[in-house]
Amino acid sequence: MPFRSHRFIQSMLHNTQQRMVDIYNKDKTYSTLKQYKISPKLLKPSNAAVEWWYWTGHLNNRFGFEFCMFKLNPLKQRLGIVPMSSVHHNEWYSLHAAITDVKQKTFIAKSSASYFHEPKPLQSPNGKITSLKKLECNFNNLKMDLLVEPLTKLLSHSETGYNTIGGIHNLYLSYPRCDVTGTITLNNETFNVTGDAWFDHQKMAESHLPNIKGWDWFCAHIGDTNIMVYQLREHAHNSVAGTIQNKHTEFVKDIIFKPTKYWVSPSTKARYPIEWDITINNILYKVKSNVQNQEMNLLHSPMAYYEGSVSWYKGKKKVGHGYMELVGYDKRLRTKLVETITR
Repeated sequence: MPFRSHRFIQSMLHNTQQRMVDIYNKDKTYSTLKQYKISPKLLKPSNAAVEWWYWTGHLNNRFGFEFCMFKLNPLKQRLGIVPMSSVHHNEWYSLHAAITDVKQKTFIAKSSASYFHEPKPLQSPNGKITSLKKLECNFNNLKMDLLVEPLTKLLSHSETGYNTIGGIHNLYLSYPRCDVTGTITLNNETFNVTGDAWFDHQKMAESHLPNIKGWDWFCAHIGDTNIMVYQLREHAHNSVAGTIQNKHTEFVKDIIFKPTKYWVSPSTKARYPIEWDITINNILYKVKSNVQNQEMNLLHSPMAYYEGSVSWYKGKKKVGHGYMELVGYDKRLRTKLVETITR
Protein backbone atom coordinates (compact mmCIF):
# COMPACT_ATOMS: atom_id res chain seq x y z
CA MET A 1 0.00 0.00 0.00
CA PRO A 2 2.75 2.59 0.80
CA PHE A 3 4.40 1.76 -2.54
CA ARG A 4 1.14 2.40 -4.43
CA SER A 5 0.61 5.65 -2.53
CA HIS A 6 4.13 6.75 -3.44
CA ARG A 7 3.47 6.07 -7.13
CA PHE A 8 0.10 7.86 -6.96
CA ILE A 9 1.66 10.98 -5.43
CA GLN A 10 4.45 10.96 -8.02
CA SER A 11 1.89 10.68 -10.82
CA MET A 12 -0.18 13.51 -9.33
CA LEU A 13 2.88 15.75 -9.03
CA HIS A 14 3.90 14.96 -12.62
CA ASN A 15 0.43 15.79 -13.94
CA THR A 16 0.32 19.01 -11.90
CA GLN A 17 3.76 20.05 -13.15
CA GLN A 18 2.81 19.32 -16.77
CA ARG A 19 -0.38 21.36 -16.37
CA MET A 20 1.65 24.31 -15.00
CA VAL A 21 4.03 23.99 -17.96
CA ASP A 22 1.12 24.07 -20.41
CA ILE A 23 -0.44 27.13 -18.76
CA TYR A 24 2.91 28.91 -18.58
CA ASN A 25 3.66 28.28 -22.25
CA LYS A 26 0.19 29.39 -23.26
CA ASP A 27 0.64 32.75 -21.57
CA LYS A 28 4.23 33.19 -22.84
CA THR A 29 5.12 35.36 -19.85
CA TYR A 30 8.87 34.96 -20.29
CA SER A 31 11.23 37.70 -19.14
CA THR A 32 14.33 38.86 -21.01
CA LEU A 33 17.72 40.14 -19.92
CA LYS A 34 18.96 43.57 -20.86
CA GLN A 35 21.49 43.05 -23.63
CA TYR A 36 24.92 44.65 -23.49
CA LYS A 37 28.09 44.36 -25.50
CA ILE A 38 30.03 41.26 -24.47
CA SER A 39 32.82 42.17 -22.04
CA PRO A 40 34.26 40.97 -18.70
CA LYS A 41 32.01 43.54 -16.99
CA LEU A 42 29.12 41.14 -17.60
CA LEU A 43 30.72 38.65 -15.22
CA LYS A 44 29.78 40.81 -12.23
CA PRO A 45 26.68 39.94 -10.15
CA SER A 46 23.46 41.38 -11.57
CA ASN A 47 19.73 41.34 -10.87
CA ALA A 48 19.14 38.21 -13.01
CA ALA A 49 16.80 35.60 -11.54
CA VAL A 50 19.64 33.15 -11.17
CA GLU A 51 23.29 33.20 -12.19
CA TRP A 52 26.39 31.17 -11.49
CA TRP A 53 30.18 31.26 -11.62
CA TYR A 54 31.54 27.81 -12.34
CA TRP A 55 35.02 26.34 -12.53
CA THR A 56 35.87 22.70 -13.21
CA GLY A 57 39.36 21.44 -13.84
CA HIS A 58 42.16 18.96 -13.36
CA LEU A 59 45.13 19.22 -11.00
CA ASN A 60 48.44 17.31 -10.83
CA ASN A 61 47.12 14.74 -13.34
CA ARG A 62 45.28 13.25 -10.36
CA PHE A 63 42.47 15.45 -9.06
CA GLY A 64 39.34 16.84 -10.63
CA PHE A 65 37.64 19.79 -8.95
CA GLU A 66 34.41 21.76 -9.13
CA PHE A 67 33.86 25.17 -7.56
CA CYS A 68 30.50 26.75 -8.35
CA MET A 69 28.83 29.75 -6.74
CA PHE A 70 25.11 30.27 -7.43
CA LYS A 71 23.22 33.51 -6.84
CA LEU A 72 19.44 33.63 -6.57
CA ASN A 73 17.24 36.70 -6.67
CA PRO A 74 14.03 36.18 -4.59
CA LEU A 75 12.30 39.00 -6.45
CA LYS A 76 12.31 36.76 -9.51
CA GLN A 77 11.66 33.40 -7.83
CA ARG A 78 8.40 31.78 -6.85
CA LEU A 79 7.04 28.91 -4.78
CA GLY A 80 4.07 27.76 -6.81
CA ILE A 81 2.17 31.02 -7.33
CA VAL A 82 3.70 32.72 -4.26
CA PRO A 83 6.62 35.12 -4.89
CA MET A 84 9.66 33.96 -2.92
CA SER A 85 10.30 37.57 -1.91
CA SER A 86 7.24 37.34 0.34
CA VAL A 87 9.12 34.89 2.59
CA HIS A 88 12.76 35.73 1.87
CA HIS A 89 13.79 39.28 0.97
CA ASN A 90 17.55 39.08 0.45
CA GLU A 91 19.37 37.53 -2.46
CA TRP A 92 21.52 34.61 -1.45
CA TYR A 93 24.57 32.71 -2.61
CA SER A 94 25.05 28.95 -2.58
CA LEU A 95 28.42 27.23 -3.01
CA HIS A 96 28.88 23.72 -4.41
CA ALA A 97 32.42 22.35 -4.16
CA ALA A 98 33.82 18.92 -4.94
CA ILE A 99 37.09 17.07 -5.50
CA THR A 100 37.58 13.79 -7.33
CA ASP A 101 40.71 11.80 -6.50
CA VAL A 102 41.16 9.73 -9.65
CA LYS A 103 44.08 7.78 -8.16
CA GLN A 104 42.18 6.73 -5.04
CA LYS A 105 38.78 6.56 -6.85
CA THR A 106 37.18 8.79 -4.20
CA PHE A 107 34.84 11.77 -4.39
CA ILE A 108 33.95 14.44 -1.81
CA ALA A 109 31.27 17.09 -2.32
CA LYS A 110 30.17 19.87 0.04
CA SER A 111 27.79 22.86 -0.04
CA SER A 112 26.75 25.90 1.95
CA ALA A 113 24.32 28.78 1.46
CA SER A 114 23.80 32.29 2.82
CA TYR A 115 20.03 31.99 3.34
CA PHE A 116 20.15 33.46 6.84
CA HIS A 117 23.20 35.68 6.48
CA GLU A 118 23.59 39.24 5.29
CA PRO A 119 24.41 38.80 1.59
CA LYS A 120 27.96 39.56 0.51
CA PRO A 121 28.86 39.40 -3.19
CA LEU A 122 30.17 35.99 -4.23
CA GLN A 123 30.37 34.67 -0.68
CA SER A 124 28.74 31.82 1.19
CA PRO A 125 29.41 30.82 4.82
CA ASN A 126 32.13 28.36 3.76
CA GLY A 127 33.69 29.99 0.71
CA LYS A 128 34.18 32.99 -1.50
CA ILE A 129 35.39 34.22 -4.86
CA THR A 130 37.71 37.23 -4.97
CA SER A 131 38.14 39.27 -8.17
CA LEU A 132 37.02 36.19 -10.15
CA LYS A 133 40.56 34.85 -9.71
CA LYS A 134 40.85 33.50 -6.17
CA LEU A 135 38.68 30.57 -5.08
CA GLU A 136 38.51 29.67 -1.40
CA CYS A 137 36.45 27.17 0.53
CA ASN A 138 36.80 25.61 3.95
CA PHE A 139 34.71 22.55 4.78
CA ASN A 140 35.34 19.60 7.02
CA ASN A 141 37.58 17.23 5.01
CA LEU A 142 37.65 19.53 1.96
CA LYS A 143 39.50 22.82 1.47
CA MET A 144 40.55 24.74 -1.61
CA ASP A 145 42.76 27.80 -2.02
CA LEU A 146 43.22 28.29 -5.75
CA LEU A 147 44.32 31.06 -8.11
CA VAL A 148 42.80 30.91 -11.59
CA GLU A 149 44.09 32.94 -14.51
CA PRO A 150 42.31 32.94 -17.89
CA LEU A 151 44.49 31.82 -20.80
CA THR A 152 41.89 32.63 -23.46
CA LYS A 153 39.70 35.56 -24.38
CA LEU A 154 36.17 35.69 -23.02
CA LEU A 155 34.00 33.47 -25.23
CA SER A 156 30.29 33.83 -25.92
CA HIS A 157 28.41 30.71 -26.98
CA SER A 158 26.39 32.47 -29.66
CA GLU A 159 26.94 35.40 -31.99
CA THR A 160 25.69 37.81 -29.31
CA GLY A 161 26.20 35.74 -26.14
CA TYR A 162 22.45 35.85 -25.56
CA ASN A 163 20.19 32.97 -26.51
CA THR A 164 17.07 31.11 -25.44
CA ILE A 165 17.20 27.82 -23.56
CA GLY A 166 13.89 26.05 -23.06
CA GLY A 167 12.08 29.32 -23.67
CA ILE A 168 14.14 31.25 -21.11
CA HIS A 169 16.43 34.13 -22.08
CA ASN A 170 20.02 33.36 -21.13
CA LEU A 171 23.53 34.83 -21.23
CA TYR A 172 26.30 32.24 -21.52
CA LEU A 173 30.00 33.23 -21.37
CA SER A 174 33.21 31.26 -20.75
CA TYR A 175 36.92 31.37 -20.31
CA PRO A 176 37.44 27.93 -21.87
CA ARG A 177 40.93 27.48 -20.45
CA CYS A 178 42.44 28.84 -17.24
CA ASP A 179 45.74 28.23 -15.46
CA VAL A 180 45.32 26.99 -11.88
CA THR A 181 47.76 27.02 -8.95
CA GLY A 182 47.30 26.68 -5.20
CA THR A 183 46.51 24.07 -2.56
CA ILE A 184 43.76 21.59 -1.81
CA THR A 185 43.23 19.69 1.43
CA LEU A 186 41.49 16.32 1.60
CA ASN A 187 40.97 14.60 4.93
CA ASN A 188 43.68 16.76 6.54
CA GLU A 189 46.25 16.03 3.82
CA THR A 190 47.34 19.13 1.87
CA PHE A 191 48.57 19.06 -1.73
CA ASN A 192 50.30 21.80 -3.72
CA VAL A 193 48.58 21.72 -7.10
CA THR A 194 48.81 23.06 -10.64
CA GLY A 195 46.56 22.42 -13.59
CA ASP A 196 43.90 23.82 -15.88
CA ALA A 197 40.22 24.67 -15.64
CA TRP A 198 37.13 25.64 -17.58
CA PHE A 199 35.13 28.69 -16.42
CA ASP A 200 31.45 29.32 -17.17
CA HIS A 201 29.19 32.19 -16.26
CA GLN A 202 25.47 32.18 -16.96
CA LYS A 203 22.68 34.59 -16.23
CA MET A 204 19.06 33.42 -16.52
CA ALA A 205 16.12 35.77 -16.91
CA GLU A 206 13.97 33.27 -15.00
CA SER A 207 14.91 30.47 -12.64
CA HIS A 208 12.40 27.89 -13.81
CA LEU A 209 12.76 26.02 -17.10
CA PRO A 210 9.22 24.78 -17.79
CA ASN A 211 10.01 23.06 -21.08
CA ILE A 212 13.14 21.18 -19.98
CA LYS A 213 13.35 17.82 -18.22
CA GLY A 214 17.14 17.98 -17.88
CA TRP A 215 20.41 18.34 -19.74
CA ASP A 216 23.73 16.66 -20.47
CA TRP A 217 26.69 19.07 -20.68
CA PHE A 218 30.34 18.38 -21.51
CA CYS A 219 33.56 20.38 -21.78
CA ALA A 220 36.98 19.24 -22.94
CA HIS A 221 40.57 20.32 -23.39
CA ILE A 222 41.98 18.35 -26.33
CA GLY A 223 45.43 19.59 -27.31
CA ASP A 224 45.02 23.30 -28.09
CA THR A 225 41.30 22.88 -28.74
CA ASN A 226 38.54 23.69 -26.26
CA ILE A 227 35.14 22.05 -26.70
CA MET A 228 31.75 22.56 -25.08
CA VAL A 229 28.67 20.58 -26.17
CA TYR A 230 25.29 19.92 -24.59
CA GLN A 231 21.88 18.47 -25.21
CA LEU A 232 18.66 19.71 -23.63
CA ARG A 233 16.15 16.98 -22.93
CA GLU A 234 12.93 18.84 -23.60
CA HIS A 235 9.38 17.57 -23.22
CA ALA A 236 8.80 17.52 -26.98
CA HIS A 237 12.30 16.70 -28.27
CA ASN A 238 16.02 17.04 -27.56
CA SER A 239 18.04 20.02 -28.84
CA VAL A 240 21.83 20.17 -29.16
CA ALA A 241 24.46 22.91 -29.44
CA GLY A 242 28.15 23.42 -28.90
CA THR A 243 31.23 25.57 -29.36
CA ILE A 244 34.71 24.66 -30.57
CA GLN A 245 37.52 27.11 -29.89
CA ASN A 246 41.11 26.95 -31.15
CA LYS A 247 42.48 29.57 -33.55
CA HIS A 248 38.89 30.34 -34.48
CA THR A 249 35.52 29.89 -32.80
CA GLU A 250 32.91 27.62 -34.36
CA PHE A 251 29.31 27.19 -33.21
CA VAL A 252 28.29 23.60 -33.93
CA LYS A 253 24.94 21.83 -34.29
CA ASP A 254 26.14 18.61 -35.92
CA ILE A 255 26.31 16.68 -32.63
CA ILE A 256 25.05 13.20 -31.79
CA PHE A 257 24.89 11.96 -28.19
CA LYS A 258 24.67 8.24 -27.42
CA PRO A 259 24.97 6.93 -23.85
CA THR A 260 26.82 3.61 -23.66
CA LYS A 261 27.09 2.82 -19.94
CA TYR A 262 25.02 3.66 -16.86
CA TRP A 263 25.64 3.85 -13.12
CA VAL A 264 22.90 3.74 -10.48
CA SER A 265 23.42 5.86 -7.37
CA PRO A 266 23.04 3.87 -4.15
CA SER A 267 21.91 7.06 -2.39
CA THR A 268 19.24 8.44 -4.75
CA LYS A 269 18.67 5.50 -7.14
CA ALA A 270 19.23 7.94 -10.01
CA ARG A 271 20.46 6.16 -13.16
CA TYR A 272 23.19 8.28 -14.77
CA PRO A 273 24.78 7.68 -18.18
CA ILE A 274 28.48 7.86 -17.28
CA GLU A 275 29.98 6.82 -20.63
CA TRP A 276 29.05 8.28 -24.00
CA ASP A 277 29.75 8.21 -27.70
CA ILE A 278 29.68 11.86 -28.80
CA THR A 279 30.00 12.62 -32.51
CA ILE A 280 30.92 16.24 -33.36
CA ASN A 281 31.16 17.22 -37.03
CA ASN A 282 31.43 13.50 -37.92
CA ILE A 283 34.31 12.93 -35.46
CA LEU A 284 33.55 10.25 -32.87
CA TYR A 285 34.76 10.72 -29.30
CA LYS A 286 34.28 8.31 -26.41
CA VAL A 287 33.76 10.06 -23.08
CA LYS A 288 34.24 8.09 -19.87
CA SER A 289 33.81 9.07 -16.24
CA ASN A 290 37.09 8.79 -14.31
CA VAL A 291 35.28 7.72 -11.12
CA GLN A 292 31.81 6.19 -11.15
CA ASN A 293 30.32 7.96 -8.15
CA GLN A 294 30.55 11.72 -8.72
CA GLU A 295 26.98 12.52 -7.74
CA MET A 296 26.34 15.92 -6.13
CA ASN A 297 23.71 14.94 -3.55
CA LEU A 298 23.87 18.12 -1.47
CA LEU A 299 21.85 19.77 1.27
CA HIS A 300 21.83 23.10 -0.54
CA SER A 301 20.55 21.82 -3.88
CA PRO A 302 16.92 21.19 -4.87
CA MET A 303 17.97 17.99 -6.64
CA ALA A 304 20.88 15.60 -6.95
CA TYR A 305 22.94 15.87 -10.12
CA TYR A 306 26.14 14.43 -11.55
CA GLU A 307 29.24 16.61 -11.96
CA GLY A 308 32.31 14.61 -12.75
CA SER A 309 35.81 14.39 -14.14
CA VAL A 310 35.93 12.58 -17.50
CA SER A 311 38.47 11.49 -20.12
CA TRP A 312 37.97 11.91 -23.87
CA TYR A 313 39.14 9.23 -26.31
CA LYS A 314 39.48 8.70 -30.03
CA GLY A 315 39.24 4.95 -30.39
CA LYS A 316 41.33 3.60 -27.49
CA LYS A 317 43.67 6.60 -27.32
CA LYS A 318 43.07 9.21 -24.64
CA VAL A 319 43.17 12.64 -26.29
CA GLY A 320 41.98 14.99 -23.54
CA HIS A 321 40.11 15.54 -20.30
CA GLY A 322 37.08 17.51 -19.22
CA TYR A 323 33.94 17.55 -17.12
CA MET A 324 30.42 16.19 -17.49
CA GLU A 325 27.23 17.55 -15.91
CA LEU A 326 24.07 15.43 -15.92
CA VAL A 327 20.85 17.02 -14.63
CA GLY A 328 17.30 15.69 -14.43
CA TYR A 329 17.98 12.06 -13.49
CA ASP A 330 16.95 12.39 -9.84
CA LYS A 331 13.40 10.97 -9.78
CA ARG A 332 12.81 10.98 -6.03
CA LEU A 333 9.47 12.15 -4.67
CA ARG A 334 11.05 15.10 -2.83
CA THR A 335 12.69 16.25 -6.07
CA LYS A 336 9.39 16.04 -7.96
CA LEU A 337 7.75 18.09 -5.20
CA VAL A 338 10.42 20.81 -5.39
CA GLU A 339 10.17 20.93 -9.18
CA THR A 340 6.41 21.22 -9.03
CA ILE A 341 6.37 24.22 -6.68
CA THR A 342 9.27 26.06 -8.34
CA ARG A 343 8.46 25.55 -12.03
